[in-house]
Amino acid sequence: MDEIGFDRYLKRRGKKAHVIAGLAQQVKAFEQYLAAKSELSLVDVDVGDVQAYALNLVSSERKKAMRALALYFTFQGWDELVGCADSIREVEVAKTRKPTKLMEFRGIDEHVVEQLQKVGIVSSAELLAAGMTTESRAELARNADIP
Repeated sequence: MDEIGFDRYLKRRGKKAHVIAGLAQQVKAFEQYLAAKSELSLVDVDVGDVQAYALNLVSSERKKAMRALALYFTFQGWDELVGCADSIREVEVAKTRKPTKLMEFRGIDEHVVEQLQKVGIVSSAELLAAGMTTESRAELARNADIP
């Protein structure tokens, strides 16, 4: 691990010393995992190694570890690994994210909310998922009897 370069990179990004120490520790833990599991170093890592490491962690640690790895991979310019670590982290973040209830939107018609609830849609996340395409939005409007 290029600890000095990573430290400088994080300082330029405005990270405080205790945050930098924690991020570096997370990367070192990954490095130790690699050495113990397959005798690899950080420069030999591929997407499969990152995924295997993430599965090895408990959920509460996964988010922090993937953040640290994504930052380190960004520092190194390893874009494929950045994407992998970011996507694993996003899954963990999504588990704790609370979607906005439709009734909390300012100016939304109560009749529309009631109709959407009848078809099982009560949050913004559900509405976005149900209306991802033009066709699915048209079908949703038909099923919920809304404009």
